[in-house]
Amino acid sequence: MRQRIHVWPQKPQCQNGGILLKAVVESPKGSSKLLWYHLAKEEDFVFPRTADHFVCALAPFSMHHRCDMEIHGEVSAALIQNLPEFMKIWSSWLPHEYACVEIKAEKKVAPLLEKAAGNRAITIFSGGVDSSFTVYSHRKKISRSPDIDLQTALLVHGFDIPLTDTKAFETASGKYREIVGSAGLGLKTIATNLREFDANWEFSCGAALASCLSLFRESFSVGIVPSSEPEWSSLIWGSNALTDPLFSSKGFKIIYDGGQYTRAEKIGQLIEWSEALENLRVCWEGSDRAANCCRCEKCVRTILTFRVYGAGRPLCFGRDVTDEEILRLKLHGSVQWHELNYVFKIALSKGISDPWVKALRRCLVRNKYRCAWKSFKVYVKGLLPRFCFRHDFF
Repeated sequence: MRQRIHVWPQKPQCQNGGILLKAVVESPKGSSKLLWYHLAKEEDFVFPRTADHFVCALAPFSMHHRCDMEIHGEVSAALIQNLPEFMKIWSSWLPHEYACVEIKAEKKVAPLLEKAAGNRAITIFSGGVDSSFTVYSHRKKISRSPDIDLQTALLVHGFDIPLTDTKAFETASGKYREIVGSAGLGLKTIATNLREFDANWEFSCGAALASCLSLFRESFSVGIVPSSEPEWSSLIWGSNALTDPLFSSKGFKIIYDGGQYTRAEKIGQLIEWSEALENLRVCWEGSDRAANCCRCEKCVRTILTFRVYGAGRPLCFGRDVTDEEILRLKLHGSVQWHELNYVFKIALSKGISDPWVKALRRCLVRNKYRCAWKSFKVYVKGLLPRFCFRHDFF
């Protein structure tokens, strides 16, 4: 008989001037830990009727540890029905990482009892290219859909900015309010310890984003996850066009937005949005979590993409990158290599022959086999036997 995780949603409470939503997560060993979300207190916040947010958050966790999961509360029947498909896909993609398990709820809310879907939408916003493009496209009418009325952006503390770094989060949220405010949106903020429930972030991030959006399912009918990769990409990533929508229910639809565009194409659209260019943050490697380091691969790639489109260096990057720094750039895998190679191809197609393009070509040649070898090692490691409980639970 498979071991089981029990999730006990708790009564919401006021704490530190905000609202605390939490659940006790009990491991098969009998130990327990709190999963919590802290929201700034707002007059218009409606407490979620169901525990869908806890289900979304912990589905990859239970799959990762090969444990069934039971939610001792109400969950949307449609969400429960979608989960087997979600688990089937991920267990087929990464059988060494995830397994199909049973996820059941003590009570299911029948689809007929759920509120009818509308078009009021809330989107995840991280201050980067993808989330900025989603706001820009829906509010600046590049590809605005009549079925989606984007009203609010949501910034999560505890994902790319650690919970311990409150200063960086306050600085970042100030910048992001300026970005979304210029598009006529408000910015909601929440904090959560969800990342403490390890399920390999690269593959579970989509579930985490859907979980945070689901907190607002009583006030909105659509939750938007900005695309991190084009829909045709072969890269296995936690947030994608195939599995993100499986966290939907009748009353709250999760969509993967902007997947028809590449990252470079998104940047090409953003060059006319001054507020974004002043406050954009793409870096996750620098010591200052609220700024761009201008030296990591992602910063360099973004700076070069703006160059390709003739936009120069945006103000959000404190300094430019030199040809020598491009040449010495170390790529950490084939994904980074292909992303940077795409920028190189755009430069060639536009007839750009500046010295930095030659430096980029030499960088790609130097890193090609290094990245291929790293990717091969990751593949071989994935074939090795894994134990179900390779990490202690709590």
